[in-house]
Amino acid sequence: MVSRRMQKRILIEMATLRCGWWMRRDRNRYLNMRIDIVKKICVVGLLLALWVGAEGYVILTEQNSRGRIVTLRWSPSRAGAGIPFVVNAGSFPFPETEVVRIAQQGFNDWGAVPSAFITFEYEGTAQLEASGNDNRNVIIYDATGEIIGAPEGTGVIAVARVINNDDGLITDTDIIFNGRDHQFSIEENTTPENMTDLQAVMTHEIGHLLGLDHSPWVGEPELRATMFPYTSGSAPRAERSLEVDDRAGITAIYPVEGLTGGVRGQVLSADGPAFGVHVVAYQAGTDVFVASVLSGTAGEQKGPNGDGRYEILGLPPGDYHIAIEQHHGAISADNFGGIFQTLYEERLDREYYKNAFVQDNAQIIRVEIDRVIENVDFAIGPSAPGAPFIRETIFPANTPDPNGPYRFSARVTDNTGVATVELRYRINGGGEQVLPMIPTGNDIFAAELDGQSVGSRVEYRVIARDDDGNETPSPASDLPRLQFDVISLSGSPVLFVALRDADVVAVIDMGTGEEVAHIPTGVVPLSVLMTPDQRYLFVANTGGSVGTSENRVTVIETATHQVAANIEVDTAPLDLALSADGQLLYVTNSESRSISVIDVASLTVRSRIRVPIGGDRGPYGVAIHPDGKRLYVTDINGNQVLVIDTARRATIGRIDVIEEPRSLVISADGKRLYVSGGDFGDDGGGGVAVIDTDAESVVTTIRMDGGIFRLALSPDGSRLYATDRLNAQLIVVDVAQNRIVNTVKVLPEGEETRSLFVSRDGSQVYVANQNSNELVIFDAESFQILRTLSFENMPRGMALRSQPAVFLPLKEIAGKADFDGSGKIDFGDFLLFVAAFSAESPDARFDLNGDGQVNFGDFILFTSVFGRTA
Repeated sequence: MVSRRMQKRILIEMATLRCGWWMRRDRNRYLNMRIDIVKKICVVGLLLALWVGAEGYVILTEQNSRGRIVTLRWSPSRAGAGIPFVVNAGSFPFPETEVVRIAQQGFNDWGAVPSAFITFEYEGTAQLEASGNDNRNVIIYDATGEIIGAPEGTGVIAVARVINNDDGLITDTDIIFNGRDHQFSIEENTTPENMTDLQAVMTHEIGHLLGLDHSPWVGEPELRATMFPYTSGSAPRAERSLEVDDRAGITAIYPVEGLTGGVRGQVLSADGPAFGVHVVAYQAGTDVFVASVLSGTAGEQKGPNGDGRYEILGLPPGDYHIAIEQHHGAISADNFGGIFQTLYEERLDREYYKNAFVQDNAQIIRVEIDRVIENVDFAIGPSAPGAPFIRETIFPANTPDPNGPYRFSARVTDNTGVATVELRYRINGGGEQVLPMIPTGNDIFAAELDGQSVGSRVEYRVIARDDDGNETPSPASDLPRLQFDVISLSGSPVLFVALRDADVVAVIDMGTGEEVAHIPTGVVPLSVLMTPDQRYLFVANTGGSVGTSENRVTVIETATHQVAANIEVDTAPLDLALSADGQLLYVTNSESRSISVIDVASLTVRSRIRVPIGGDRGPYGVAIHPDGKRLYVTDINGNQVLVIDTARRATIGRIDVIEEPRSLVISADGKRLYVSGGDFGDDGGGGVAVIDTDAESVVTTIRMDGGIFRLALSPDGSRLYATDRLNAQLIVVDVAQNRIVNTVKVLPEGEETRSLFVSRDGSQVYVANQNSNELVIFDAESFQILRTLSFENMPRGMALRSQPAVFLPLKEIAGKADFDGSGKIDFGDFLLFVAAFSAESPDARFDLNGDGQVNFGDFILFTSVFGRTA
């Protein structure tokens, strides 16, 4: 006899006006606490948040006590005989008849799906508790919050506590409504504002009772599945009715023979089987959604370490296009439970079977009754199954550099061996040319294309071929070639802005206000930092939900817009700090309790520092003392700033500070360290802590009514600027008096005011509203808005290259760089240049770019012609 066990999963969801990153973090903290309370109970809930979304079915999937992954469902005999339910109507603040009507309506809707063999038995009303061990499925209203056990204000609307045995068979499910924190409506035709529709919640929770997890597919609110984890502001009652996806999901669990069919297959990435990829069935030739699932949820080897198999069952007979595509909107692993600790989070363009990126080229799958089409397999990206994989590409963006060379590189792998990799390109629409890409080690293939005149357009595609003759084009052959332009800039400063939802850094010519380039980065670029000489821009690619970071810092050459390197660091790099001499970059790795130290000259990791923080988040903020001897990081869980000896790479002090310390900035003399505090707890206010670095203690805390995120100091150190992300405000602090002297609204409709940047001369303050997609430039004296830039895809970190990039013709540079008159740019010229570079009063002959100085810009020009004839 199989013993009963209560599964170890909790998925409690919250009602908020929008699902932001911090709300997910708060929820995770709550979940950790609830696991200790409920132990092995499987709890599934409903998250009602204002969002635009839709549907896609997922079946509750767990790992049992023997390590085997099972899907949850009622036994066929119980489903056929009638799954019983009892209503504790007396616990609800509504008439018994209305509560029973709503419960019966929810069960009737699920039972009315003709392709699903499922019935229910209403056992009447009774004063039963949600015990979880009496084999009675109780529906109850919790007026005090004691049954749910959630802290007040966490937003839990309702939970379904699902209990199953080791075979995945459900034995008991209690549905509990949170009447302490939410007002429910039983109106049939309308839902009053600020109230929650009891019928919608009831129908959703019954879906969990039957074995359905949340739906991952996003589309129009009116067509949204009941099992989608968010509600819609535009169609708040749409989730009452079952949509095609709900019906397909319940049919997949409890199928009626002779009515439907399905498809099965496998999803592979360059690293092997891919788990949590969104697989979607569309009506052939249209964008009409039918159903979707996640890879890794079918077959004998389910789960993150399985073989990536999927199955979409319950499909009505007909013609379909099957595709893999990105999870949309706010959907992430946080919306699921069981084995879904992570989903596939890399950017993923919609790809149809077989290896088509344009729907007209997609192969049609014909589904027939009682037949499941096998081997509908995918290899993520332009590769077909069995062909080479092309990934980690570094390709040129639009560039003002006419000299070149333009660098191309890609990692190419194949099970049978890579035979050739080629760059096929054309210039200004001319004939196609071929440039071999040469292996440089670690499966990387690279090529360099000579410079082109301003106004040129280069279109290209990379072709990889393996030893068996299989070929992979990137981009796919049914997509346009990639391209970049050699552009002309106005000569004004150039602004770089990380766009977190597009995985790029946007480049804006501030003279024209135009976006002139998008430079690809890693997943979710957040923080950026420019070197003092303005040569490099470092970009921290943090990743989306926990565990999805590519663990890279992207390095961009600001003059050419080319990617100089992608540096591997620890998990989820977040904040950045440069040593005063610009030689070392410190990177906090927010999911690995560590700091990576990068050598700027070589663009390599020099060392790694372990950080003993509390909890599973951090470190976050970072600042380096001007003397380079002490490093400061925030412990957001422990409400502390840690002091690290950089020579010993050891923590030597802890300073108690404001709640949830996030960001740091240090004064130019190193005497004061400023700490932003978000404080999203019950106290309702954040602020800034001011630390005396010599005493390693807090001098004062400046309280502010909001969530204080990023900090910056004016160049003269007299003002501290802070962003209040919750209230969309810029706060100005007089440093001498440690008091607020101005609070400025960052646009009336601004949302999530996060990133902050001050110009080098201190005359302008740049502030980004992430969620409303604006960047606002303020005059630092009057705080009048000088300019507003609009973006898509969530602007975050910013940096400004103030000095114009100068690109002289190489022949002209070579003529200037022949310092010894030998007719060739060689080692003798190098020695002369080095001597001039370090001199107190350098010779103007060595000012190659004509900016009145001999600096790093001149060195770059010199290296570009080294070895040439004059």
